[in-house]
Amino acid sequence: MTTDSPALPQEGRGESSTLELLRRRYGCNYITVEQLLRDHLPHISTERHLRAAIRAGHIDLPLSRLHDSARAPRIVYLRHLAEFLDRAEQAATDVA
Repeated sequence: MTTDSPALPQEGRGESSTLELLRRRYGCNYITVEQLLRDHLPHISTERHLRAAIRAGHIDLPLSRLHDSARAPRIVYLRHLAEFLDRAEQAATDVA
């Protein structure tokens, strides 16, 4: 059986990095905070709650803006998100 999409690599043999997978998924170097909440942090309902969790030290993820304007949307660079996800995975496996 053949498919148009390539098979996912098996663990330990050419496995794609988290950053590479995120770049393939989003096709950009950043995502909006709304995308972050929807796709990765669905338990946090608003940007305000996310910023409070970051200030409290519960989430170690830097937020940025595309340009220097209060109206510019907040974004998360995929490299920061990849590091955050990798740390979360490591912490989960250390506990288990």
